[in-house]
Amino acid sequence: MKKKIFGIITCILLCITPPATVAVTANNLLIDPPYGPTEGLVGVDYTVCFDLPDDPDCKPYYVMWDWGDGLFTSWIGPYSAGETVCAIHTWTEPGNYDIRVKIKDGCGNEYWSDPWTITIVNVTELEIEVKGGLPGKIIIRNIGSETAYDVNWSVNISGGVFGFVNYNSKGSLSLPLETGNEKNVLWLPIGFGRLEITATACAFNAAEVQKISEGFLLLFFVIIL
Repeated sequence: MKKKIFGIITCILLCITPPATVAVTANNLLIDPPYGPTEGLVGVDYTVCFDLPDDPDCKPYYVMWDWGDGLFTSWIGPYSAGETVCAIHTWTEPGNYDIRVKIKDGCGNEYWSDPWTITIVNVTELEIEVKGGLPGKIIIRNIGSETAYDVNWSVNISGGVFGFVNYNSKGSLSLPLETGNEKNVLWLPIGFGRLEITATACAFNAAEVQKISEGFLLLFFVIIL
């Protein structure tokens, strides 16, 4: 009889005792990193965005941006659950920067996102020259003080007798162009007569340059006038 009474009392205590509160930590949360460009230029504004957790029970949300260069924002908000927030920043020095977002929610939690990395480079300057011969070529030079990345080029040739020459070619350099270096790009039209040759080059961190030259084509051989 005593065992039965003890069991009833134990059951009552278990039923009326509230469950223990479990604290939510950053390890329990899957927070995606912010997102935006992966490359940029010194002194240019870039926009980076972040998707807040979709948990309406813990709204409102506030965010703080860490730009990876020693600069932080103050708390910005409030925002709703699942909302996309964006911010703009400018980096003043070249380098790789890890951007993170700190979140503060209405449930009393504070936690960091994973980082998003952006590579910032300095601006440089290109120069282009058109040369004749067999074959003809354009010379792309980096005359700036920084390495040129993702260099693209194009050559457009038109003219000849009765306008039969119509040559177009474009491509990109396989490697970055270091400062003070140059790269030859060959082209080989066929025909006869006077030509107009338009060559362009640009890079991720260099403005487009263009060179327009007059030439004369003797079958394969190009003479620059």
